[in-house]
Amino acid sequence: QSISQAEKEFILQSLDDVEGQSKHPWRAILTSSAVFACAVVNFCQIWGSNTILTKLPSFLKENFNYEVAPSAFISTLPYLATTIALKIAGSQADRLTGLCTTTQVRRNFTCASFIAQVILMLAGALVLNAIQTSILMSLAVAMRALGWAGYIVNLLDLSPRSAGVMMGLVGSVGTIADITSPLVTGLLTPNNTVEEWNGLFLITAGIFLVGCFVFWFLDSGELKPWSIEKREQDKNSESSSINDFSTNL
Repeated sequence: QSISQAEKEFILQSLDDVEGQSKHPWRAILTSSAVFACAVVNFCQIWGSNTILTKLPSFLKENFNYEVAPSAFISTLPYLATTIALKIAGSQADRLTGLCTTTQVRRNFTCASFIAQVILMLAGALVLNAIQTSILMSLAVAMRALGWAGYIVNLLDLSPRSAGVMMGLVGSVGTIADITSPLVTGLLTPNNTVEEWNGLFLITAGIFLVGCFVFWFLDSGELKPWSIEKREQDKNSESSSINDFSTNL
């Protein structure tokens, strides 16, 4: 009741127009190298995050005889660090978008995120101090915020109206990592020895690097020709050209 009848009719008409034009290009989405790159890095990120977050307490207990539970601060440190890093990463990504292409920003932030996580995670595995390990591993988890300013928002670059369905596909691939990561971790660390844990972290580092490689070479931050928005732009441009031609006649 707070809007006029004319405004209501305009909104309803706009919704009808969008509904009629928003047929998602499923074939193009499923065969897009950029969507594939986002799915791969999402799988790699979830695998790495799960390995660090869910197994860090066990790693500290078995290797340093350090109980994480009594220390609330240590338990919350990864999430606190991620919150801070996310604010910084988001603002810097927006700032750099005006200086670089969107593709460069997405690639640089995502790959920087993965490389930083590899370095910090391996450093945390090699130090012989529980507190230092906790800090380094927490910083490794926080670096995923750089990736969120890269591949997570990348789907909006490709096709804003189809970003929801693409995120659903990418998220579905990520659930495979949710399921398999704990299982593989258990298989690789049956005795919880230092050698087993180091092997696990090396495998995780390799997964991160694979994701970095795939994203760097396959990703794009540009609006795709198959996107709903691009097709509408082309259609409007064609209609405008026809109208101009008719007027000149």
